[in-house]
Amino acid sequence: MLRPLALIIFLMSCDNNHRYQPSLRVNEGNLVPPTGTTPIKTQERPPVVNLELLKRGQTLYNTHCIVCHDHQGSGQGIITKKGYPVLPPFSSKGEAFTYKVITLGHEKMPSFQRRINEKDRWATAAYVEALILSRNFPVKNLDPHDREKLP
Repeated sequence: MLRPLALIIFLMSCDNNHRYQPSLRVNEGNLVPPTGTTPIKTQERPPVVNLELLKRGQTLYNTHCIVCHDHQGSGQGIITKKGYPVLPPFSSKGEAFTYKVITLGHEKMPSFQRRINEKDRWATAAYVEALILSRNFPVKNLDPHDREKLP
């Protein structure tokens, strides 16, 4: 009789308050590292975007990101053909947000903090932002010489 009574008392002391505890996601503002931990050291501002930085970002994107996000960032990379769900296409929330997602990960995306150094994460973020902008750029606004290069 003592065991069932102890079990009932134990179960009564449990509650569901954990459901209402606040949680932070990458897109919910600044994340403050917990006391006693080392914060991620980042540059205060992203580097100046130039052709060299974008080419470096493209190389890194093609190495680390393309398998899930595809060439255009539509979220229909090769893994979707293996049964992985289609990801939402990239949407512009700024380089800093993209950098933070690359650094910390988001939902099923892993963190790349240990795989890609800080400078290269900024380059990748700049390239992702360029991909987003290029999707909405009217072809008619391209120089005729550049239009000829399109597939």
